[in-house]
Amino acid sequence: MSPLLLLALLGRQLALASGVLRSQEGNGPLPSAATLAGCPTSCGNLTFNYPFGTGASHCFRWPDFELTCNESVHPPRLFLRDGITQVAYNIVTTDTGSPYGYGGNDYIDIDLTYTIPMRYGVDAYNMSWVSPAKSFALDFDRMNVTGCNFEVYFSDGGSNTWSRLCTLTCPEGELTDMAALQNCNGTGCCSIVLEDVTIPSFELKFLPLNNRSADLLPNRSSLWNYINITTDGAELSWRIMDQPTCAIAKDNKSNFACVGKDSRCMDNTESLDFGYLCKCNPGYVGNPYLINGCSRDRDKYYVLQN
Repeated sequence: MSPLLLLALLGRQLALASGVLRSQEGNGPLPSAATLAGCPTSCGNLTFNYPFGTGASHCFRWPDFELTCNESVHPPRLFLRDGITQVAYNIVTTDTGSPYGYGGNDYIDIDLTYTIPMRYGVDAYNMSWVSPAKSFALDFDRMNVTGCNFEVYFSDGGSNTWSRLCTLTCPEGELTDMAALQNCNGTGCCSIVLEDVTIPSFELKFLPLNNRSADLLPNRSSLWNYINITTDGAELSWRIMDQPTCAIAKDNKSNFACVGKDSRCMDNTESLDFGYLCKCNPGYVGNPYLINGCSRDRDKYYVLQN
């Protein structure tokens, strides 16, 4: 046996004896329940799972999946890495064994809120949203826009094509934001729905219908002073983006995300260049992004055996 081969075998035995599996590039242990012990898994009343995390760098996979917990407010608020995109519900990455696609663990519910002051003489106002990282894309967004006397235009951010979505007008008397939101039919409010999309950014443009100063209107509503954009349900899809497909990702074991021995890789079906996700093998449940994260689904196994 050659000295080099002997050294390689000894190195392999030492690695196994240590009980810690490391990536082929030697850049730290692969994620497991043991290596993640002590990592936060909640922020206020929201919970999250690896590959998402906050705190030390080993608590999340790559900077794209780093979360920020703002504990200076009550209740604490959870944000994606940009510090702007607020997480609305729990981030669930565990596989529950659902037979339907990814089982609902490939989406994050978010909240977006923008306020734009309106001033006399301004010809156009703009609002833009950009994905907090390349691992995310907007799949659905229902937005309510409140204000007075302007048209709303939309562009997906990848082109210079604009589409008119709605027109907002207001009576000269008092109209509250709450009253406008109750109907949201164009009088002080309109509802915008983006669905069946996979976009990394979008822009909204607001064009005043005329330069009439709201100060000249008697009993004018406060809606004349601001453009408010709030989400009424929005979802980001997320993927592992170190490689575009499972086939390519498996060739680079040092960065391959599906590290569980009972896990499998699934290509994204919505976009050919939008990465992959991990699931547990049929009959297994758990977190496929952790070593030994997938375990036998005892309930399903019992049913199959009987």
